[in-house]
Amino acid sequence: MNKIALLVTSILFLQVAFAQQKSQKQLFPEHNSTLNIPFTHSSYAELDYYYNKGENSHTTSKPYLYNDAARYVNLDALKTPLLKSKTSWAGKKLWNEHLVLIQEEDFWFTINPAFDLHS
Repeated sequence: MNKIALLVTSILFLQVAFAQQKSQKQLFPEHNSTLNIPFTHSSYAELDYYYNKGENSHTTSKPYLYNDAARYVNLDALKTPLLKSKTSWAGKKLWNEHLVLIQEEDFWFTINPAFDLHS
């Protein structure tokens, strides 16, 4: 019974992964959304720099939204150097992409595991 469940889960995972590869529209879909940028002091300090370089903006209004920040800085260009050059499917999934990404016109859903490698 466990083998059958594992086989079905594997098949479903592969179907989602291949469908994702075919329909993947954008590497960072959040950059065109109205979602809040997660707060970390270093990332907000970097964004403050770009906001202050731009036109008259008030940077104490937080949280920042992705679509507002995109007017002042190319967010894709900031994230792209962080990607590792991997050619295998597993390498891309582990280092550069979401493990599971279901992306439609009005929404996207991602699953990313957190590994605890502490012994």
